[in-house]
Amino acid sequence: MLSINKIQLAFCAFFLTVLTVNGQTQRPVRQCMSGTHKHEPAVQFRTTPYLSQAKLKQSFRSKLLNLPVVVHIVHQSQESIGQGNNLSYDQIMSQINATNKDLTLQNSNKGQTMDEFKSSVSNLNIELKMAIYDTLGNELNEPGVNRIIGLRSYSPSQANNLISQNIWDPEKYLNIWVIPLSGNNLGYAFFPNYLEFSQGLVSSGEVASSTIDGAVIGTNFFGSNEFKTYSNLSSPYDLGRTLTHELGHYFGLLHIWGTGGSSTCTKDEATGEYENHDFCADTPHITNSHASSQTSTVCDGENANVTKYLCDTEKFQSAQYQNFMDYTDDECMTLFTFDQKARVDMVMENAPHRWTLNSDEPTGNITLNGEIGSDFHTITWEAVNVENATAFIVEKQVENEGFEIISPALSLSTNSFNAFYDPSESSKKISYRVYLVNHNGYSYSSNVIYIKDGIVDVLPPSVPETFVIYPNPSDGIFTLNPSEHMLQKGVLEVLSVHGKRILTKNLYDKNTTVTIDLTDQPRGTYIMLLNSDKGSFYQRCIKR
Repeated sequence: MLSINKIQLAFCAFFLTVLTVNGQTQRPVRQCMSGTHKHEPAVQFRTTPYLSQAKLKQSFRSKLLNLPVVVHIVHQSQESIGQGNNLSYDQIMSQINATNKDLTLQNSNKGQTMDEFKSSVSNLNIELKMAIYDTLGNELNEPGVNRIIGLRSYSPSQANNLISQNIWDPEKYLNIWVIPLSGNNLGYAFFPNYLEFSQGLVSSGEVASSTIDGAVIGTNFFGSNEFKTYSNLSSPYDLGRTLTHELGHYFGLLHIWGTGGSSTCTKDEATGEYENHDFCADTPHITNSHASSQTSTVCDGENANVTKYLCDTEKFQSAQYQNFMDYTDDECMTLFTFDQKARVDMVMENAPHRWTLNSDEPTGNITLNGEIGSDFHTITWEAVNVENATAFIVEKQVENEGFEIISPALSLSTNSFNAFYDPSESSKKISYRVYLVNHNGYSYSSNVIYIKDGIVDVLPPSVPETFVIYPNPSDGIFTLNPSEHMLQKGVLEVLSVHGKRILTKNLYDKNTTVTIDLTDQPRGTYIMLLNSDKGSFYQRCIKR
């Protein structure tokens, strides 16, 4: 994400360039506009201590972060909802659900990740939640959506002016701006005012402030065609990965080659680090993006371009072109890494306009159940230890398409809701969950119930944040039974208390007991981190 032009507008944009060769239009290319700011080696020394702390904190941030979101839809006055730039709520939710899957390691293409990097795949454990109330405390007619009448198209400067005039409090809302950007720009975002971003790594205009913040996405690139088709979206940018990428910047991540439109393999003689990099050791350093060429893509992993820009060939066999912070097509992107999660965790715990999101959320324990009727599914619940809440809301999911709010804000005295039953869904799995909400955010979810073929099944409440390792303390041999903490696969990582990765194990069978051998490690405390398809879990262990 980089500034553009001499006036250094706050805008790191993808843009599509449609090339014409011999009268034939070639496939679009995803690129980032060349910036004026390059990495300053001195910044490396200032940020390294933060990153080592972040790696340690990563093992403790296993809780899901629910971030209140408002999506600002900019459209012309004559466009009714669902027409032109005035996107339908259904399309908006297709985008939110697609991004939530990417941020929680539930993306359907995660299995395509190259074998070399499967042990590096991390769950950011962040979910976007549609805001229930506006800035004045009024319940929104469309949860999480603010529709703004504006121009037919916007230059970057016009878009930033629009943002400054319409932003909702960035300490309470993650602002997502869906704007008809001129020049086929895909999107851009603002870095947090924290770490190296406030120390000169990027131009000041690229850093968030109280009047300009969030992620900006071009209207024609907001939404996902994974489950339904929306006419304004087209391949290769039709699976919602533009927002995933830009939120990476919002959370504090750089492109995997560092700053600028490209990089070099030059290392600093004093530190041995690449002079321009992304501060993440598990993303192989490259000199350029893997934006697809006019006629080909590197999605299949067979293209020679996967090593064309790779610098560290001693440690890595391939570039990590599937990373969400590269420029490959939507269908190619599959992963964030552990070091990227460490940076995100540090930002979300400490950065202005980031740590305050959902910081005063409601709390309580909700147990959910359901009954099947001829016209309705009746959802019932019991809530205990409720604090700081104003209402309940109910969410529904069809198959695995993503949850969507189906109720208004329900009084705290309410303990049931009748969900309309669509006969066409009788053979599909319908899931429900309930949250407590207030004017600042969401509680953690209730358990989930699902209904299919006339049967109600109740999924267990959220799995525990920690897992059991035995014996603990031990002389170096530790045992873990992962059955309660994964469904099909997971990655177990052992860290020192200083954040150094000691070992990594891929887990593929939840019923197989796992043995961790630390007999060759010095005595002391270690952190075990399990990232699985059920979430993130941690435990401290002591080698005596």
